[in-house]
Amino acid sequence: MRTWIKSLILCLILCSPLYATTQVVRYVDTGAAGAGTGLDWTNAYTTLTACINAEVHDLQTADENYTIYCRASTSVVDATAATVTTTWNCDATRYITIEGTDFPVDGIYDATKYLRYALNANGRLYVSVNKLVLRHLQFAVAATSGTATSVRVQATPVGYADITIDSCIFRVLAGATGYSDAIYTWDSTVDLTVINSIFWGVTSTYGVLLNPVTSHSVVWYNCTAWDLKYSIRTGVAYNCISGNNTDDFYSITVYNSCSDDGDGSNPQGPLDGDWSKEMTDPNGGDFSLVAGGNCIGNGVDNPGAGLYSNDIIGTARSSTWDIGAFEYPAVPSAGGQVIMVEMQ
Repeated sequence: MRTWIKSLILCLILCSPLYATTQVVRYVDTGAAGAGTGLDWTNAYTTLTACINAEVHDLQTADENYTIYCRASTSVVDATAATVTTTWNCDATRYITIEGTDFPVDGIYDATKYLRYALNANGRLYVSVNKLVLRHLQFAVAATSGTATSVRVQATPVGYADITIDSCIFRVLAGATGYSDAIYTWDSTVDLTVINSIFWGVTSTYGVLLNPVTSHSVVWYNCTAWDLKYSIRTGVAYNCISGNNTDDFYSITVYNSCSDDGDGSNPQGPLDGDWSKEMTDPNGGDFSLVAGGNCIGNGVDNPGAGLYSNDIIGTARSSTWDIGAFEYPAVPSAGGQVIMVEMQ
């Protein structure tokens, strides 16, 4: 048999469904009263920690992708610390996605929906795997002493960590008296990509969007940061809003963004120096754009080269892209939706 025929047959075998990566789905509902097997909403795990601990195994050997859907059917927060560590053995094609299915449809922080809550060191999500995606999740953090962190990413001992945070809301709560980190990165081999996400503080005295002890690459796309001590810092930022922060951008390359200081390349500032002419109610957590503002149509199209095409609530972005987590008007398009799946 000719070599090319053998190669074709081998390719057909390896590409057949028999050899396709298996998609595994599990469910977390903080209000569930079932058996906690995670196989459906009725028997959902009641914490993300319980799911991660029960399901942990080698994804490369099993040739599996894992998606964990989370919700809070009775408005109970998930305050148990969760650790996703090396035993999962992820890679570029076999990894974990953790996704909220009850994310606020208007993109405004809502503590009655699925919420990971970290008070001081408790409740944080600790990540040390090669690849993981967080999507449509809410995080609340408050440090009453020392430092509290919502998500900590570390490449030790896996050697390399590729983490994506997509369309999430991070909230620093009132009462914080210490540094409250949304994201904390550790190791020079961490690659962090943050898309369409909101970082909302209470005063510019406390609240840290990113505490980068060290990391290899950090890229911010269409994010909104408001009322923090340390805002968007380290790496490269495209189409980002940074307002009412002590430091708008720090140690970072900035493109087509809007800030109090007019930072970066092709900068914008709030219209007439007034953020109420840019966003609906930033102090109340509504960061949707206002007609006529400088954030509309002043971004750069497709900065992630196909990485995303909708905003935080599923509104399709169109040329020329807007700045911040929302595209104007903030209405989900027919082609996009906030909740990717709501299985029964």
